[in-house]
Amino acid sequence: MTLSLSEQARTDLQTLLESVRPVSLLLAGGARDYETIVNQATGECQMKGVDLDALCRQLDELAVFDVVLLAEVLENLEKHEAATLIGRLRDLHSRHLFMFVRMGQGWSELKSYWRRNDLLAYGFSLYGRYKEDEREYHLYRFELETYKTTPDWLNSQYWANPELFDKFRW
Repeated sequence: MTLSLSEQARTDLQTLLESVRPVSLLLAGGARDYETIVNQATGECQMKGVDLDALCRQLDELAVFDVVLLAEVLENLEKHEAATLIGRLRDLHSRHLFMFVRMGQGWSELKSYWRRNDLLAYGFSLYGRYKEDEREYHLYRFELETYKTTPDWLNSQYWANPELFDKFRW
């Protein structure tokens, strides 16, 4: 059963893609159906589409993409396989990782069920919540630049005394 995006989900996806302006993009799983949305938002962009099986088989040969967009991927894998896949895509194969994920157990045909905290634990941030037939799906994003803000205490005021560097030998 293919996930059909709501109008708000389409708009949010376009906004994300327009803000990134990718040169290369990987559409994986059900995201291959969103090619027209992606074309409207990105214009000229090198695009590659792979289904879930090909993605899992070809993971070692994948290049680094500006954006990887997943849909109907995590829910159709066992949780440990999905965790490995998103870790690899997030850390090695993408600068920006966006994914639509069906949430909760309302989707009877899925192999694994995801909650918001599961994905927050992997460093994703929730971008949007949507409904299809009273069942929820979410749009998550991961971008290394915005993954972790620098804490206030992590500066020279708290861990070093630069004004004493030439005065004392430690």
